[in-house]
Amino acid sequence: MRQYTDALWIFDENSFLALRILEDEIDCGPVWKYDKGSIADAVSALLTLPEPGERLAPSLVLRSSGLWTPG
Repeated sequence: MRQYTDALWIFDENSFLALRILEDEIDCGPVWKYDKGSIADAVSALLTLPEPGERLAPSLVLRSSGLWTPG
């Protein structure tokens, strides 16, 4: 079974980031990201994600755009 971490960062009531990060020797990084809607929606979506290796589980590492812009 693949190692993974589910995380939820809450910055304030309207700003948050939920991620699933795979910890693999070959591909390592976030495979799922949620940052729209409400915090309750993010928690619900995170809790309903299939375990890695199960049908419909996210498995492709999300690549960053490579362009960083200051906020």
